[in-house]
Amino acid sequence: MSLRKKFILRISIILVVILFFTIAINAFTFRRYGIHNAERAGRVIAELVRDGLTAHMMTGTMDMRHYFLNQIENIKEIDDLWIVRGEAVVKQFGNGKKDEIVRDELDIKALNTGKVQKKLIEGFGHVKYRITIPYIAHKGKEINCLTCHQVKEGTVLGAISIVTDISEVRSFALQTTIMILLGSVVVFFLSGAYMYVFVGKYVNIFEKLKQAMANAIKGDFSSRINTDLKDEAGVTVKEFNQFMEELNQNFSEIKIVMDSLASADLTKRIEKKMEGEFETLRQNINKSIDSLSLTLKMTIEGFSRILDQLNLVADQIAEISKEMDSENTSIHQIKNSIISISEKIKSISENSLIVHEINKRVQEDIMTGEANIKEMEISIKK
Repeated sequence: MSLRKKFILRISIILVVILFFTIAINAFTFRRYGIHNAERAGRVIAELVRDGLTAHMMTGTMDMRHYFLNQIENIKEIDDLWIVRGEAVVKQFGNGKKDEIVRDELDIKALNTGKVQKKLIEGFGHVKYRITIPYIAHKGKEINCLTCHQVKEGTVLGAISIVTDISEVRSFALQTTIMILLGSVVVFFLSGAYMYVFVGKYVNIFEKLKQAMANAIKGDFSSRINTDLKDEAGVTVKEFNQFMEELNQNFSEIKIVMDSLASADLTKRIEKKMEGEFETLRQNINKSIDSLSLTLKMTIEGFSRILDQLNLVADQIAEISKEMDSENTSIHQIKNSIISISEKIKSISENSLIVHEINKRVQEDIMTGEANIKEMEISIKK
């Protein structure tokens, strides 16, 4: 679910809750208002009846009290009215008329406790409020109950029960609730339309911001947000655009330098001044390129010296090769000479054998000659 739909849904839920809460408060308020008015009217009528009965007692016309009570009972808002006698009054004056006897539990509680009893009677088509107010004997400046009643002060003399119809209050409350409901529906749709238009501007900013951040994650920092808002959201959008512009410029500078490094160009540097960590990154990149450039320069110089040494060694090897070729030629000549000498020596050796044979033969001939000479000498001597 998109942010716009979530916001509309939540605003709708809030408005509906407020609507039901308003209706509930309105109903509860009218209910309390009706009960309060009925109770106040009951107390006023009770005081009026008390004063009227007192006047009847003072004038000696107590037997005519039912005319007075009937007149009050005929009031439009009063549904029913009766009085009951307490035990002390019954002992003094008797049970009274048949409609002055105790009718229900509320009368009994009021006579026994001396406290006001209340009851709300709700039906499908009507709402009635019953209140039973006890009359308690007391001495007052204007009314002194002990003048006629032979009781102690604080004794419950009787009670009056009044049933008031408050259906009109409920009807009025229902009509008011319907009017509030209709008005709330109109306000709901108007508020929804206004919120849709008003908040839509902010939701659009969030949606554009989401798309811009998605592009930034992919490395595209060219996204910008346009808005006519002048509040905090507008300021935020302006700062975001400045931030994206700064990022775009910074990364563009870094990309240019990195592309130069990829193409073996170490002459590029990030010249643009940056802020915060980007400035630190810029300085580190420039220092790294400077160090790399110096290292490559020293490496190239080292290779140049090595190359010069290799060229020198190559020349020396060439000279040695030439000398070795010359020496090989001399060696070949010496080898041929040795072979020739060897053949001569072999020939000499063969001649030497021949000479040795000749020498041997000569020696044999000499020895033969010497023997012959000796024989000749002997022959001569003889």
